[in-house]
Amino acid sequence: SDKTDKRINSIYTSGDTVLAASNFGISLINANTLAFRETASKLGNFQTDFKVNYVTKIDGRIYACLDAGLAVQKINSNNIAAPESWNSISINSVPGANTISQVLKFNNKITLLTNNGVYQEITNGTWSLLALDDTELRKGMIKNNILYVSSLTNIYKIENSSPVSIYNSGSNQIADFIIGENEEIYVASANSGLIIHTDGNSEFIYPNGPVTNLFSSVTVDDNSNVWVGSGTDVSGRGIFRLTQNGWINYTAPNDNIPSNSFHKVFSEGNKVFFAVI
Repeated sequence: SDKTDKRINSIYTSGDTVLAASNFGISLINANTLAFRETASKLGNFQTDFKVNYVTKIDGRIYACLDAGLAVQKINSNNIAAPESWNSISINSVPGANTISQVLKFNNKITLLTNNGVYQEITNGTWSLLALDDTELRKGMIKNNILYVSSLTNIYKIENSSPVSIYNSGSNQIADFIIGENEEIYVASANSGLIIHTDGNSEFIYPNGPVTNLFSSVTVDDNSNVWVGSGTDVSGRGIFRLTQNGWINYTAPNDNIPSNSFHKVFSEGNKVFFAVI
């Protein structure tokens, strides 16, 4: 491929076909041979090589979310590489919204998650706000005829049109989530690993390692412990120590250290010195 930006933003599987939404369109990949079947780089009236944020299939048709709107595969159109195989719905037809992050079918209606709440299709090309006005929504799923959606730090439950907040992540940004069989919440956070929230309690699960990949200074003491200073100001995330049993993270205020901004570390014998800003 001659594409320079090959970022994958969303993946949907349909039988033996993988639909990959990328920064240049939609690619259909054979899951058995890993061969590319075809790529659609122009969807309807939208510009060529436009970033696709999300792709899915609803009632046998492909739906693609773009910053500029929604592209929908026309009925009985099998050649997705042809621009005329797509209907183009401009973001301007969704009142108050600037971007569409996801499309689902909820209560038998096409439903959009946007930067300005949840919208549903009233008639062909006409949209109405369902819930969460002025809320930037990122991910959604439907379970037992209930719509669950997430913002940066909250997960909401929508049964009709009245949303109820069922989880607040605090400073832990929500990258993705799923609802379990017993309504436990599994959160893929952007900064705290996997969070399992059940009956009001949260469990944090993450691989053993430093809490960031920013290393500003490293030293090794006489016991072969590796000590790391993570940085200054807002980039500092504390002190990291690598032992034979794995990594230990020391952060403020959890470990009684005055700051997370340790930018220099030095060892002499078994003594370790840190410089803090």
